[in-house]
Amino acid sequence: MKHVTFLTEYDCDAPATGGVLRLHGLEQAVSTLGWAVTTVRTSTASSRNLFMRHLHLRSAARLAGELPAGTDVLHIDGLPLAHAAVGARQLGVPCLLDVCDSWTMRIGGYHLLTLERWLAQFAVDILMARAATAASRLIYISERDLVADRLRFSRLPPGVVVPNGIDEGLFAIPLRDPDMHMSGPATIFADLAYQPNADGLAWFVRNVWPLIPPGTTSVDIYGPTAPRFQLPTGIRYRGFVEDKSVPLSFASMALNPASEGSGLKNKVLEALAAGLPVVTTSEGAKGLSRADPGLLIADTADEFANAIRGVVSGKVAFDSARLRAIVEQMRWKTTGNALVRAYDSVTK
Repeated sequence: MKHVTFLTEYDCDAPATGGVLRLHGLEQAVSTLGWAVTTVRTSTASSRNLFMRHLHLRSAARLAGELPAGTDVLHIDGLPLAHAAVGARQLGVPCLLDVCDSWTMRIGGYHLLTLERWLAQFAVDILMARAATAASRLIYISERDLVADRLRFSRLPPGVVVPNGIDEGLFAIPLRDPDMHMSGPATIFADLAYQPNADGLAWFVRNVWPLIPPGTTSVDIYGPTAPRFQLPTGIRYRGFVEDKSVPLSFASMALNPASEGSGLKNKVLEALAAGLPVVTTSEGAKGLSRADPGLLIADTADEFANAIRGVVSGKVAFDSARLRAIVEQMRWKTTGNALVRAYDSVTK
């Protein structure tokens, strides 16, 4: 049995946000496919400034010298730990760096001061040029993110697309006909500590919600970070939930007012797996087929409000089974197969 060691900065009790869910999903998928899995956790500086974290995490290279005996592949979870790839190369251990989504694209989504943006991009450039190049493979969540880094950086290792998977529990939610959805609230899943998510919600509250007649529907927001502004009547912050299948079981639709960002949007994939219609911006639907009428693309406030009213009124016809079929091949097992192929390519 081959052995992969995951190196991550997430604590065992970290909230199950997108990055944590990806880590856990990949660990479990690889384990079920016959690999022995060990996870090594390290801590980063408390500073949120990526440049300062980069300086602190230079020590991650030394951690590679503490790999468990028999490690065949080192899987580095996230660009801030990229310097561990240097140590892995010195030890002769193949290393895959899960960049996930392009940091160049992510920085473009933050509202940073000019100096902060410059320092963040400078740190990314150093990590990509000096550390990431030591990896055997770079892993990305989507082709779009892979291409973005290829356009900016030269001499990168080969890239592999390993998208996020979807929890099996969401596929187990009973499919209902549209009439049974109308009484439930719309849902928004978002970590509002991520600025594009916060901006998207602010845009929705400021521009879209006033166009929805009172009593049409309500909106429940789920996530680890509360909004920093007061929510109007009809929109409620429900806090963080580990199991999304419960709120998705009772929802009428999912909303994703994404302003910008990168990668496939987990919240969209999860809603489709539950058979729910999704109202999202073009940004939020990138990487998905838009042929189904239950995936509603709305880039203006009027379009977004009209789509919501259409779902509630029944004017938007959708088939829950067809919506689920869009993401049927995006289970964690399928994603795990792609990752194991990447492991095999560096251990043969």
